[in-house]
Amino acid sequence: MFFSVSIARTGRAPTHLELFADGPHPATAQYEVGDDTLEVEKGVNTEMSASASNRKCAAEQDDVAAFEAPTDGYLTFDARLGVGLADGVCLMLEARNLTDEEMRVRSRPGRKSHR
Repeated sequence: MFFSVSIARTGRAPTHLELFADGPHPATAQYEVGDDTLEVEKGVNTEMSASASNRKCAAEQDDVAAFEAPTDGYLTFDARLGVGLADGVCLMLEARNLTDEEMRVRSRPGRKSHR
């Protein structure tokens, strides 16, 4: 039986475009507006897992894993906050709280060798 736990702290500062954008984006035909009051995105990721294998057949293994990654202040351009313009859509930058979760259960039956 094997157990594993990992914890990681992450952060990302806003780019200069996210802070100071105020004009048309030629490639997407959208008008982007930044926000110079944005703060650093912060997150703490946690993952726990356990696995067990059959001593008689090493290829036979069962796994269970869980993962969570909440992010405070996730930066995204959002068209719903903007207003329509004659030459495109206005995108306003917004900080949101985002959580990504996943759980996996896996069983791999092995083949027993016959001698």
